[in-house]
Amino acid sequence: MKIRTPYLVMFLLFVVLGVYYPSLFAPFNTVDDRGMINALLNFDHFSLKDIFFPGENGYYYRPLLSLTFIADNFLWGQQPSFMHLENILIHAVNTLLVFFIAGEISKRYGVQNSLLSLSASLLFALHPINTEPVNWISGRTDLLAALFILLSTFLLLRALATESKVLSALASSSFLLSCLAKDSAIFFFPAVILIIWHTDVSGESLFSSFYASLKKRFFFFSSYSFAVITYFTFRHIAFAKADSGISTAAQGVIGHNARFLYTLKVILKLLGFYVKKLFFPMPLNFAISGASDYYIPLGIIIIIVCLYLIYRRDLVADLFLASICVVSPAFLVALNRMAWTPIAERYLYIPAATFAIGMAFSVFFLCRRFNWGKVLPLFAVMLYVTSAYATVERNFVWQDNLTLFQDTIRKSPGYPPIINELALALKDHGRNAEGDAMLMTNSMGKNAKNKEFCDLNRAALLCGVGDFKSARRLLLDNLNPSSAIYPQILLKLANVDGRLLEQAASIQEKEQIRKELISMLKKLQDNTGDPYFLYRLGQQFLFAGEKTEAQKYFAKAYEAAPEGAHYKMAAKKLAEKLKQ
Repeated sequence: MKIRTPYLVMFLLFVVLGVYYPSLFAPFNTVDDRGMINALLNFDHFSLKDIFFPGENGYYYRPLLSLTFIADNFLWGQQPSFMHLENILIHAVNTLLVFFIAGEISKRYGVQNSLLSLSASLLFALHPINTEPVNWISGRTDLLAALFILLSTFLLLRALATESKVLSALASSSFLLSCLAKDSAIFFFPAVILIIWHTDVSGESLFSSFYASLKKRFFFFSSYSFAVITYFTFRHIAFAKADSGISTAAQGVIGHNARFLYTLKVILKLLGFYVKKLFFPMPLNFAISGASDYYIPLGIIIIIVCLYLIYRRDLVADLFLASICVVSPAFLVALNRMAWTPIAERYLYIPAATFAIGMAFSVFFLCRRFNWGKVLPLFAVMLYVTSAYATVERNFVWQDNLTLFQDTIRKSPGYPPIINELALALKDHGRNAEGDAMLMTNSMGKNAKNKEFCDLNRAALLCGVGDFKSARRLLLDNLNPSSAIYPQILLKLANVDGRLLEQAASIQEKEQIRKELISMLKKLQDNTGDPYFLYRLGQQFLFAGEKTEAQKYFAKAYEAAPEGAHYKMAAKKLAEKLKQ
């Protein structure tokens, strides 16, 4: 059946915008979204050099993601509806890319049926597993990475079909951009190698066919290899002091605490769990704290299937292998507790795209072989209707943080990070007593992931009732330079010390607290580079009677402060006055 491509494109856009329309009314999520917004509140200028090459300590390296949020800040002032609309539009573009990739693969197999491409793109557009990254503004990192990975795949297929080195260079450049949108996109590289390798199946063995492919398409291999080298070069320059992201990932695999059997067990069960989620995504859960060991046999079966798919040397098989490649970084997250939840549905967004294409072609070939064409349309309609219903229903859950976290706590009862977020949602709805009680009783183990988030909120409650000493002890217990919220804890400590300074009864006590406050402010300035803390340091040295140090910091604050900063002229006047 032949339907003109523009009509199919309009239909796909209509489906995506219609299904995800409820997402426009969702608020900022308290997990990551509000932290990102707070970081942009006083952002009035930016430097590409600072975004791409800050030259500091680092964990995630996602400069393209940062650029999109900065653009949001300047274009429409951090309006959540517009930021949600961006996510939806990126998902729509990704759906269209799936459509065009499927079209290229159809040409490879001599299939003249536009409905096959439509089926693959609809499966991806409506897959319920995609609701988390589309609804969550901070989940845009997965959407952006998918955008450039899918564009890279489309360009690569065109380049292989036309032997175009120009398209190959563009494809590898797009792959580099995907890595700059999300670190884990680098794991798509093995899938690229398989696709190039299997374009021309030649030779009697795997090794001989790979060698023949390498000789014939050396430019294709080398352009993607150059993209990988460029990414790691960028990352090395950006995190010149320390790359805590790579070191943390490596620690659980090759570190002194690594246990081979434990690592293998985790990988197998997560492999089984994530693949199961692609086929049967329900129930959807924003915070999955663990997976059953019953998934281990499924993981073993999947490993065997993957080896068979590599042996087959087939493009459709490569799409399934691509899904496994891109989801594999999720194993490192679980092994090393690198994120606030060890298992997450958002990690399946990119794998869902290649999975959808692979499934569409696999089902098509099976139906053609066994003559199931008559029942296929009915099955497809049922699948798409149920998927659309589940996706729309989930989008309504995301419309309210309280609804989302109540749903999450039902599915992950007793999970402390979600208890913390549910308490904040209750407070946002005016249920302060319930929220405060939940926060104060939400104590976590010393080595628990995200303990600092919970304790930071508990410290804020203690400050609210005037117990600054208890708040300070709680904050000091979480003062870890490798923590993602280390600057926030430092800032809270500085504010707590400021209040304790006001309450100090003796000169000796004031001097001790001021000394600690100055230490905190220096750490804040070193960690954030914000010149405002230079100004605050000048104030504290002035109060302490150290005019020379005060003049030095006021002068530095004036020089480094951006134009329009409220303290810039005050710093200048104080520096000039103290210099006299």
